[in-house]
Amino acid sequence: MKASRMERSINASLVLKNALAREGLRRILTDGGYNVAQSIEDIDQLVNSDSHIIIVDQAIMEQDGIDRISELIGRFDRAKLVVLTENFDFDTMSRIFAAGAYGYVLNDVPYQAFLAKMQLVSMGEKVAPADLIDTLRDLHQTDGRDNHSADVARFDLTPREQDILRGLVMGLPNKVISRELGVSEATVKLAVKTIFRKLSVHNRTQAAILARELGLFADRSPPRTTSRAALILFLAGAALTQSLDNWPGLI
Repeated sequence: MKASRMERSINASLVLKNALAREGLRRILTDGGYNVAQSIEDIDQLVNSDSHIIIVDQAIMEQDGIDRISELIGRFDRAKLVVLTENFDFDTMSRIFAAGAYGYVLNDVPYQAFLAKMQLVSMGEKVAPADLIDTLRDLHQTDGRDNHSADVARFDLTPREQDILRGLVMGLPNKVISRELGVSEATVKLAVKTIFRKLSVHNRTQAAILARELGLFADRSPPRTTSRAALILFLAGAALTQSLDNWPGLI
């Protein structure tokens, strides 16, 4: 059985800053029957090869991450790009898929579920976090709220909190928001928690969705990309990847 799996081995390349995480993921993939062609810390070190999966840590791409994704896909047109992320964010996920990626995967997913997701990617399927299901549910709940008379003052947001909420609406990570506003990342994290409390939400995605649905910052926010049709298209794939987390024997 093991020999059979190795005969159909799939090439994969890893691009992660953290050496320990990189080595751990390399061993997981190797044990799962994958051939790890490269395990590096810099995108620019990637070399072309036959069709394979490229797994990239979103953190190393920072603010120009989406542009780098498009660049990578242009350089390796036969590769399937998967982005590892620490936190789920719907807008970021949407832009990553729009750039041509095949996967958006949380880096704390169980290793057997991770292998299952990579198997789907190798077959040409696209995978997203199970958190997408919660986002769809939350969007449905906010659809019934009045979105015509909303005002920032209604939520008692300070000017700084308003600026940070705009960053959440744009899908920016705390590091980028802190850099753009000239404040510490700790200040941003504290403000985000306060924003959650004032908006009565539980995470960044809910805050961004509520801000857009209520029309907050409508004059400065980027065009909305989270149409209901797009959400429904993601639903089937997300439901499948969610169920994979409970199928440890798939791989």
